[in-house]
Amino acid sequence: MHYLASEGVDSVKLMIFVGGQAIICYDLPKMVPNKIFYTKGVGVHKEKLASFEMALRAAGLAHCNLVLVSSIFPPGCKVVSKEEGLKALKPGQIVFAVYDRESNNEPNRLIAASVGVAIPADASVHGYLSEHHSFGETDEKAGEYAEDLAASMLATTLGIEFDPELDWDEREQIFKMSGKIVRTTNITQSAVGNKDGLWTTVFAAAVFIPLGILMGLSERIYRTLEVIVEMLRPLPPPVMIPVALLFFGLEDEMKIFVIFFSCAWPILLNTVDGVRNLDWVLLNTARTFRLSPAGTIWRIILPAASPQIITGLRVSLPIMLILVVISEMVGSTDGIGYFILDAQRRFRVPQMYAGMLALAILGYVLNQLFNLLHRRLLPWHRGMMRRRDEG
Repeated sequence: MHYLASEGVDSVKLMIFVGGQAIICYDLPKMVPNKIFYTKGVGVHKEKLASFEMALRAAGLAHCNLVLVSSIFPPGCKVVSKEEGLKALKPGQIVFAVYDRESNNEPNRLIAASVGVAIPADASVHGYLSEHHSFGETDEKAGEYAEDLAASMLATTLGIEFDPELDWDEREQIFKMSGKIVRTTNITQSAVGNKDGLWTTVFAAAVFIPLGILMGLSERIYRTLEVIVEMLRPLPPPVMIPVALLFFGLEDEMKIFVIFFSCAWPILLNTVDGVRNLDWVLLNTARTFRLSPAGTIWRIILPAASPQIITGLRVSLPIMLILVVISEMVGSTDGIGYFILDAQRRFRVPQMYAGMLALAILGYVLNQLFNLLHRRLLPWHRGMMRRRDEG
C-alpha cells in the first residue's frame, strides 16, 4: 500500500493505492490558516508529563491535539486575541501550532520557553516564527532571542542586509527602517523551579486557527458569501447614503436601507460565530433523536447561539441610532437629526444641545429596554455567567 498526493487549485487529492489500484480517493482542502493567536502557561506537578498537562491547561489548549509544525507565518494571516482564538477550538480537535516548552525539577532554577514572530509589510509574503527554550534567562532575554531569530530569518528571505554581530536593538532598527518588516514580537513564559523539587514546565505557543470557522455550518456557503461579505462590510455607512438617495429618494425607505445595511454586519458575524462554536455533542444528540433540519435549527442551534446573536443586536443598537441621525442630517427635512443640524445652522445653541440631550436619553432608554428583553429571553444565560464568575 502506498499514497499519492496531488495538488489542485482548491484542494489536495489524496489517493491510497493497493496492488497498483486506487481504492480510496480524498479531496482535502488546502490547510492555510487565516488566523493565529498566542498563548502561554506554567504547570507544576510531581510527574514531568503531568506538569506539561498543567501548562497546557494554563494556556487553554489541554483539550486539543497539538501538532507541531515548522516556522512559517502564513501570508495575510490575522493575529487575534487569545480569547477569540480559544473560542474557535473544539475538544479533541487537531490543532497546528508552533510551540516550545522546557521542564525542570531543580529547585529555584530559572527556565523559559519563547516563540518569536516576524511579520512582513507585504501581506502576500510569508513571515517567520521561531522557537527557543533556555535555562537562566528572564522573560525579556529569552523573548528577545526568539524575536531576533525570527526577524533574522525573515530579513535573509527579504534580502535585507545586516551585520549578524550587531546587538538585537541595532538590528531591529535596521529591519524596521528597511520598510519590509512591519512588526516583530514574542510570546514568552518563564518560571522558577519549584522549591520542593516538583517538575515545573513552561509553555509558549503560536496557534493557527483553521479556515472556515466563521461562516455557519456550511463551508460551501462560506466560500460563496465570503467575497461579498468582506467587500461590503468595510464600507463606511455614510458612503451608502448617496446610493440610497439615488434609489429611494428622500423617503423613509432611504433611512431604513442605510440603517439595515450598517446594522446587518455585527448581527451576521456574531450569529455565524455563535453557530460555528456550537458544541457538536448537541448536534449529534439532535441526530440521535432524529430531529428534522428545521427542528434542529429551532430547538438546538438558535437557543445555543442566542447569546452571541443578542451580542450582535446590542452592538447594532448604537449604530442604528447614529445612522438614524446621520441620514436625517444628510437627506431629510424632519427628524431629530435634521432638528439638530437646523439649530446649529441658525445658531440656536440651546435647541441644538436639547436635541443632543434627547438623543442621549433615547439611547439610554433603548439600552435599558434591551437589557430587560435580554433578561426575559435568556435568564438561563445570565444565571450561567453569574455562577461562572462566582466559581
